[in-house]
Amino acid sequence: MRSFFHKVSILLAGAALASGCCIAKTTLLPQGDQASIISTSSDGTCCIRRAKEKAQNHCEAQGRLLNVLSENTVYQGIDKRAKTAVGIMGAITGTETNLDTDEDYRTELKFQCDDPNASLETPPVGG
Repeated sequence: MRSFFHKVSILLAGAALASGCCIAKTTLLPQGDQASIISTSSDGTCCIRRAKEKAQNHCEAQGRLLNVLSENTVYQGIDKRAKTAVGIMGAITGTETNLDTDEDYRTELKFQCDDPNASLETPPVGG
């Protein structure tokens, strides 16, 4: 009996760990003083998270602070109603069809890396 509970606990721990992982393809596009990150993923939340992480890492590598200027995430996968219909048909027929792709969501994150000391400067008196 103990062996059964041990196996179940390992299985549950593995499932919890796997659910925390997210995979996204990210590309950094420098644009003068600013930059953009393009991120694509099968999951919208993951797409945004990975774009912000890459921007944060880019700025930290320069000893600067991330300043997000804009963020836009769009769904560009198959029509969600069609995906639902295919899923229902798969459940009825016993065939599993996954229509998700690693490019269903696309995030464009525009940002700049600010000097951490710039915010500490005091403006001149009277101006």
